[in-house]
This record gives sequence, structure tokens and C-alpha cells, in this order.
Amino acid sequence: MLFGIGLVLAVALKADTVLIVKQLSTDAALRQSVVNAAQAAKSPSDSSKPATVAEVKEQIKGINELGIPIGWKGTWPPTCKDLAKAFPGFLLTAIAVSLGAPFWFDILNKIMVVRSTVKPHEKSKEEGTKDKPSS
Repeated sequence: MLFGIGLVLAVALKADTVLIVKQLSTDAALRQSVVNAAQAAKSPSDSSKPATVAEVKEQIKGINELGIPIGWKGTWPPTCKDLAKAFPGFLLTAIAVSLGAPFWFDILNKIMVVRSTVKPHEKSKEEGTKDKPSS
């Protein structure tokens, strides 16, 4: 059931995982803007009150301004060629959705724990080469 919902949402929103990863891996400015937005979103907020429609619209506008390649540009419905080209990315998105939020939160927590505990150059000293100098 979750896979089907994820696939429908992926196609409707054009959430192509392959395209997004390709864009983020090649565009340093986009990658930095996403990192900055994620760090800004990490700041604590008052979650006891529900978000207003204006707040949600502002958040969507901010996401659109990041430049992440999500959403259909041009005419709707997309052509069969567009759908076939993006189908592997849609499948990956649907699989990710089907795993559920608890799975992804656990994965992210584990990554953050490892990242915060392992700091380069603190755990071990850099060693020189073991090759003998040529005489």
C-alpha cells in the first residue's frame, strides 16, 4: 500500500531520486543552498501550535527557491518519453517512501551520531611514510 502511494506521489510531484542525486552531486551551489536550508530548519520552533496556511505557503516558496529539481515544468500530463526516462528514479522514491518515516529517522540519527563522534585528526595522529629515504 505504501509503495503504491509513494509511486503515485513520486510521479505526481516528479520526485525523481536519480535526477535529484545527480543534480546535488554536480551543482555545488545547489548543494550548499540545501545544506543551509537544512541547518536553518533544524532550529527549534514552537511545534505546539499548528502551522497556518500562510506559513505553509511560505515554506513551499522557500523550497521552490532552492532549485531542487522537483515538479513538472511545462505542460501536464507528461509525455510517455518523460515518464519512461524518470521511471527508475520514481521507483527509488516509491521504495524510500514505503520504508516509512521511523526507518529514515533512525538512519539519520545513526549517521549524525557517527558524524559527531568521529572527528578527523583527533582520534589518531598522522603518520609519515614508512618508505626508507633513498640514499
